[in-house]
Amino acid sequence: MVDWGVITTQQTNGINDNRFNLGLGTMIAGGETNVLLNYSTRIPFVSRNQFYQWKLVNNESSLFKQVTAGKIFTRATSSLFAPVVGLQFSNSPVINRRSFGTYTLSDITEPRWTVELYVNNVLVDFTEADASGFYSFEVPLVYGNTMVNLRFYGPYGEERTEDRAINIPYNFIPKNEVEYTLSAGVVENEATSKFGRFNLNYGVSNALTLGAGVEYLSDVSSGEIMPFINTSIKFAPNLLFSGEYTYGVKGEGLLSYRSPSNLQLDLNYINYTKDQTAINFNYLEERKLTLSLPIRNKFLSAFTRFSINQIILPTSEFTTAQLLISGVLFGISTNVTTYGLFNDRNLNPTIYSTISQTYRIPGKFLFFPKLQYNFSDQEFTNMILGLERPFMKRGYLNLSYENNFLRNNYTFQVGLRYIFDFAQTSLTSRIGNQNSTFVQSARGSFQYDDATNYLNATNRSAVGRAGINVIPYLDLNNNGTREENEPGVPGLEFKNNKGRITYNEDLTQIRITDLEPYNQLLLEIDPTSIDNISWKVNNSSIQIETMPNQFRTLYIPIYVVGEVAGFVNFNSGNSQKGLGRILVNILDKDGVLVDQVLSEGDGYFTYLGLEPGNYKAIIDPKQLENLNYSVSPSEIPFTIEATEFGDIVDDLEFVLEKKPD
Repeated sequence: MVDWGVITTQQTNGINDNRFNLGLGTMIAGGETNVLLNYSTRIPFVSRNQFYQWKLVNNESSLFKQVTAGKIFTRATSSLFAPVVGLQFSNSPVINRRSFGTYTLSDITEPRWTVELYVNNVLVDFTEADASGFYSFEVPLVYGNTMVNLRFYGPYGEERTEDRAINIPYNFIPKNEVEYTLSAGVVENEATSKFGRFNLNYGVSNALTLGAGVEYLSDVSSGEIMPFINTSIKFAPNLLFSGEYTYGVKGEGLLSYRSPSNLQLDLNYINYTKDQTAINFNYLEERKLTLSLPIRNKFLSAFTRFSINQIILPTSEFTTAQLLISGVLFGISTNVTTYGLFNDRNLNPTIYSTISQTYRIPGKFLFFPKLQYNFSDQEFTNMILGLERPFMKRGYLNLSYENNFLRNNYTFQVGLRYIFDFAQTSLTSRIGNQNSTFVQSARGSFQYDDATNYLNATNRSAVGRAGINVIPYLDLNNNGTREENEPGVPGLEFKNNKGRITYNEDLTQIRITDLEPYNQLLLEIDPTSIDNISWKVNNSSIQIETMPNQFRTLYIPIYVVGEVAGFVNFNSGNSQKGLGRILVNILDKDGVLVDQVLSEGDGYFTYLGLEPGNYKAIIDPKQLENLNYSVSPSEIPFTIEATEFGDIVDDLEFVLEKKPD
């Protein structure tokens, strides 16, 4: 799998920039290998700006289920402003175990960006940020370490794609299970600091997990070695607590409650050890309260959040408050956010509000105004007016005007975005009274399957994703192995729609792409998609594990079955007539019963489903004895030939007559 991207930027009063990124995903020594290279004409090409990682996953192992080398994700308590290069071992499985609740995750990004939510590398949900950039997810909490990643995709210019790792504070381990993670490496900073972290968690019960560990960072003057303990407790289904104490650094606790009406209350308190240097700020305390509630009625569907965050410093304290309402009001997407900043050194607080909306107007236009008002100074500070319209099904034209009244800075923007099958492209021009910027970008990916010599270009990221190449074929000799003379079967379809499904030109190969790796994917074949009655699939449900950065080839044998038919007649002396409800047994060459068929009222019988081979048909002996009938002939041998469309033998005839007294 290969990802690529090109972004060029020209400025009238600034430095031009050309950025290129290349991602390569493959498998080396059985492990997922991802390399992401970034080059900019303004930034030196250094290791800390690149990403490379090798990851071996074996969920069947009891000691090492995950082994990672290269750039590792540490979940460090210390402030790390550069990536860590090293090794990581863990016995946590790369599967999502049973969910026991949800955790509301909300944040701000760029307006109308697409946000994808990944839990333990599995795509769970995606949404589009509203006109102000607000988004919200219900993150499912699963047993074990919950690693949450957010990926952001910009609608115009495609200036950046960002991965953001979120640490969910609750880490529950199933009862009587032990999970560990050991990380060691070097921080790519100027001091090349040495880093290590080991944590161990034990599930006392499904509602109580205890953990402990130690973290090491060589350039922490207040104490290089930092032992810690942690716990997660579920007091009730809707009441969760998480706590952690790191010696010489901090102690923190989080209490979360969710009511039956989905009102969620989060109380977070952190106490920092005075003069600690592991975390790069001089906070003494941090107190936070967050209250969120969804509102749904016939006029309004919205998400509301009120939060207060207080920071205690050695000589001062700051308090920030936010009230946010985001939803659909009378069919109009609306976001109203009010911020307040309170400082004990300043008697006058700073309070301002922002309202953003999106209107659908005739002509397929979207109109999105945004206005900011400062209550402290009683003046408008910023205004944005935007207009967007799709064209040619895959194109989007954007016009916008922004005026920053405080800085006397205004900007006109014209954006053009078009999505090809093989790439996403955009052109953006921002013309302002102080600076003008012009941006051109394109990004896409390539997928190569060496088993079928298949190369595909797509407009979505492919590195780290999985693919499956399904090849249905006619198994003419019924040996379960495809041979050169056995043709492919066109038009096979699946009931489920995971990933993106495409076909080759003659529809005999099905490719499923954009799959999440390490998943047990269940494929259910739609039998009605096989247009020949003599073709049969023995296993209509197939489970296959998806592997990252490769296509797994799955051969599905379609068996060609034959049909046998004939008549059962009764000889009454003067004439013969068809006789119904007579059992005809179909035996294979070894005399083993294959199946049994019942003749119809006119004596006709038929059976479809015989593999190629030699068979014989007989009238059921027990029924003959009960009826006191004799039959001629006693058996009829026949052969089903191996043909592409199925063989039919329809000349069998049995004659029954009553035995003499």
